[in-house]
Amino acid sequence: MVARQKRIWDSDNSMFRQQRIRIRRDNLIWDAFNAVNQLGSNFAKKVRIVFVDEFGQSEEGVDVGGVFKEFIELCLKKVLSDGYGLFKCTPGGLYYPNPAAADCIPEYTKLFEFIGRLCGKALLDGILLDVPFAPFFLRNLLYSSVFVSDLFIMDPELYKGLMFA
Repeated sequence: MVARQKRIWDSDNSMFRQQRIRIRRDNLIWDAFNAVNQLGSNFAKKVRIVFVDEFGQSEEGVDVGGVFKEFIELCLKKVLSDGYGLFKCTPGGLYYPNPAAADCIPEYTKLFEFIGRLCGKALLDGILLDVPFAPFFLRNLLYSSVFVSDLFIMDPELYKGLMFA
């Protein structure tokens, strides 16, 4: 189904065939957030990223997928950082959504939707991302059951206390 929709978009000769997004490196997340939301469903089509340096100059380069991958990886790396409060990290370095995200950022639901769009676009374009999401989070996304054994990944001490009490 994804491949069929991609063929339809690729064969579309409309003026939206390739979208161009200008992203300031020093304002990466908010520029990306605004641009992706402004594109809406057109974000699923071909998108060309143009990075702008701190002096307002476009960074020259040929985008054969590498610039777009860099864009997605930089955005994900930034939102996974502790500074945003959207994700928590397990002791093993795996990320899952912070249950207290609503207390950190008022527009947290829109930011999670933005992150989902980035991951979805990477999936659609066949871009392999190195994002260490926790297995229990990924299972939950797929509407699959989460198991008590998943607690070991999130909090090994609590798991041991529950299992050996």
